[in-house]
Amino acid sequence: MDFTQRRVGIITKVHERGIYFTAQAIVHHFNLDPVYLSVSSKQPENPEDFPMDRTTYYPDMGKISNAEKHRRRGECLLSWVKANDIDTVIGIESIYQPIEVIRPHVKTLIDWVDWEMIKIKHTPKFKYFDEFWFPTPKTAVCFSKLMKNRVVLDIDWAWDLPQMQLTDKSYDGVVRLYHGCGWGGLYDRKNTETILNAWKQLSPSDAVLYITAQKKLDCLKNVPETVKIVTGSITREAVRRNYQSAHVYLGPSKREGLGLPMHESLKAGMILVTTDAPPMNELSGRIVLVPVVRKKSVAGSY
Repeated sequence: MDFTQRRVGIITKVHERGIYFTAQAIVHHFNLDPVYLSVSSKQPENPEDFPMDRTTYYPDMGKISNAEKHRRRGECLLSWVKANDIDTVIGIESIYQPIEVIRPHVKTLIDWVDWEMIKIKHTPKFKYFDEFWFPTPKTAVCFSKLMKNRVVLDIDWAWDLPQMQLTDKSYDGVVRLYHGCGWGGLYDRKNTETILNAWKQLSPSDAVLYITAQKKLDCLKNVPETVKIVTGSITREAVRRNYQSAHVYLGPSKREGLGLPMHESLKAGMILVTTDAPPMNELSGRIVLVPVVRKKSVAGSY
């Protein structure tokens, strides 16, 4: 799609790393200069690492009914569109928002699909969108009977990381493994507990496992000395260092929308251990696929 002469707005969440950097990759690829709306009142812990100068934040909704939240979110969306004279909206997982409110006021409405979490109850909103963007061909095929105008975005999702090879990394007799559980670790979506249980059973003496987590999780307590954990929001520079110094990325997720850490780790020359399921098994590079033991009822959850 040609965005020349378009006034673009992007709906995102600045406090969630995956969603934020998905938006940034799209902005970089299409050379956009958008106005952002964060669909959360949360501010990032490291504002300097989230350079969204023109960002509107949702007001803090507090403890009010879902119906009232829906109404107020709709008012916020409409005010954002009108105040910034936006004619094209790209939503990152915006299908959960009251986008029907802004449909009459914009020329084009696009959604980056949270494909693994969409349920039947969300299908009535499909009619409001002009295009649906997917990360891989297999994820797009999942909705071939429900969505028209499906587009697979083949872009460099780790565009701001330098290209590396495994041979570029130093080796001192210790293998360095990295696992980022992020917000997904809150629901064990990243299989962090499984990774730690396996690590405890193997008890490797010639390897170190580095884990970054957005929150302090119960499974991260009482870990071996060979497991190094950093909790809380970390800067983009720290993320780069983690990828550049480690040899193997452990990403056997139960489900992924894009799988941003997988793209980043491969760009950084790491060996990727991940799940044999879309979109993870559609990547190319040094990859070890973990067989699927069970597929759950939620689309894309393994």
